[in-house]
Amino acid sequence: IGTPVLEYAPARRGGLISGTVVLDRAVDVTGDYTLKLKCYDWGTRDHNNERNRKSPKLAWSKSMTVVPPSSNAGNRISFTMKVPSAQELPRGLGETYWQMDISAPMPGVNFFARFSPLQIC
Repeated sequence: IGTPVLEYAPARRGGLISGTVVLDRAVDVTGDYTLKLKCYDWGTRDHNNERNRKSPKLAWSKSMTVVPPSSNAGNRISFTMKVPSAQELPRGLGETYWQMDISAPMPGVNFFARFSPLQIC
């Protein structure tokens, strides 16, 4: 399958994130693609610039389904998702980072790719 590439423009909270996942070649999936946008909270830093959390905590996520592209679109999976506003995210978030996963069923091992970190401010 090669290495998938995510093409997108940086997004803002409360706005939209739109982009395209580009594959080296068409993938023989047996169902729809699932894209999942996630926001993780790393907590805050103390006076020594140390994080108060050793591992990130999932603060928010949303999934969407994308029908596989037609044969003429081949290896490009386009999407548009709403990014939550600050009011839609849990209160008290510290440093955050955003991640997007894409998956689809295939014969044998399912297709999966992760893109992180995303530029969302």
